This record gives sequence, structure tokens and C-alpha cells, in this order.
Amino acid sequence: MKNPCKDMMEKIKAPDSLKDKVWNAACAAQSPVAENTRHPSRHHNVFRVAVCAAFAFALVLSGGLLFFKPGTDGTGNAKGAGSSLSSAYHFGLVAYAADLNETYAPKDNKIAFSVATSGGGEIPGKGDYTGCLFRVTGDGIKTVSASIDRGGFYRYKKFTNLTQDDVKALYAAEANSTLKADAQFASSDDKNIWCSEQVTAIGSRFSEDWTADGSYGFWVPSELIQHSEDEDLQAAAHKEIDTFNGATLTITATFDDGSQQTKTLHLKTGKLKVVYNGNTQTVLPELASADDPYTYSVYAELDK
Repeated sequence: MKNPCKDMMEKIKAPDSLKDKVWNAACAAQSPVAENTRHPSRHHNVFRVAVCAAFAFALVLSGGLLFFKPGTDGTGNAKGAGSSLSSAYHFGLVAYAADLNETYAPKDNKIAFSVATSGGGEIPGKGDYTGCLFRVTGDGIKTVSASIDRGGFYRYKKFTNLTQDDVKALYAAEANSTLKADAQFASSDDKNIWCSEQVTAIGSRFSEDWTADGSYGFWVPSELIQHSEDEDLQAAAHKEIDTFNGATLTITATFDDGSQQTKTLHLKTGKLKVVYNGNTQTVLPELASADDPYTYSVYAELDK
């Protein structure tokens, strides 16, 4: 019997070393087992990925005591050179789903990220923009800085309500190397109103003014990616995610009053358990058992 999923995969023009990700995406609707998926954009050989579901933490520091915002039960820390506590301000980290434009609530002291259909992709010669996105949230934040000791970061921006002429101008800028991003990929549901997703690698550390919609993701530099014709495709996809296994992520927020708070996360990778509610899947920050649906992705534990 002809397999419609495989037939669809064979029609997609994408790097051979990554076609398994497209296959997994096509079959996910028919299988209870979720896996890493990458889809080609409409205009590029770029495989789009996203945070599908995640958990995050947020905290309030007041009078030297540690409190959590109502409805959360995570843990966090405020430490490091120059750190101070502020009764007026707090900050937290949330995982961001670019395809849904949603952030996700905390669970215990762990965060789970998942690869799905938007927010990044592997771009030949530039690296893997994994789609594992996060945002820094809080009150009175002036600047945010972050560092990671494995792999790096990229900045993600989404521009909406664009016209077809706007999109043509973006492609022209990309073609003549004047686009202020590593890559962009446009999409439209009705060919009238368009959006453009843009990704820019920013290295293993950054410091910049804070914005509420600032979105950052985990980036695998191109020199760390190696493909071969006879490679196990699933293993190759997992290897790219494993770049962040054992990494330490440090984030510092500086507030309007000059005070600072710092949080440290320890990243891990593995087969994370997926639970379904109708057509919505949630990735838990726990390893799947042999019979559980799963996705291979990144999760983090916070310093207690």
C-alpha cells in the first residue's frame, strides 16, 4: 500500500541528511510517538522548528526572602558578582512557543523545550537555530545579559501584518546581503497578509536592553555540525541537540534602580515525555519511559 507520509516526504526538496525530520513530522499525526521535526520553509531550504510546549519559572525576591509568584512552585537564585536583592523588582525565565505566540507556566524547578514547526531551522553554512526559545520576564528590567558554555544563542524576531511588497523587499535585501539577520522566511495563510520570521546568531554571550518580546534560542554553530551520506539520520539529529547536554546557562537582569539578579540553569538533553490534550501536546521536563510518547530535546534544572 502506498504510504502518503513517505510520498509527501519524497516531494520535499531538502538536504538529504535532514529528511528524517520531515518524515517524523508527517507521521506524527498518525503515531502516538512524537519526535524532533523539521519542515522546509516556503521559500528556503531552511527547516523550521519551534518551542512546542515548555515549562518555566518566575520568582519574586522581597526583603531578602525568596517567594514565588502565586501559582508557581519553581526555585531560583540571586547570586554572583555585584548581585543585590530588590524588593521592587523580580525577573524570571519562560519558554516561548513561536508558532502559538505563547509562553508557558512553571513546573517545579525545571524547564522543558521542544522542537516543532516554527522559530528557527538548520541553515547550511550558518548553523542550527534549534527553535528552543525563551524570554526573560519581570518588572523594572533595564538590561539582560546571558552566557552559555556550549553552543550559543540566536535572536528570534517575528514581523507581522506585512504586504506582499514588504516580503519581496525582504527577499531582495536577503539576496544582496543587506538584511539585518542571518536568514528570514515568510509565510501567509491567505497570500494577502504576510509574516516574516528572522533569526540572527549572537554568539555564546550577549548583553542588551530588555524588551518584553525579546526572544532568544539555542544555536549550534556550523563548525559543530557534520553530516555524512551514510549517517543514521535520527542519531545525527539527536547529536545536534546534544550540543547542549551539560551546558551551563547564566542569565543576569539589571533593574532600573541598578540592582541585579542572576540565575543559573544546567541544561540536559534526552527523550522527554509528551502528553496530549486533543491536538495539543505538552512536553514534560522528565525522561520518557519505554512506552511513553517522547521528543528528543533540551530541558534545564535551576540552581536551588
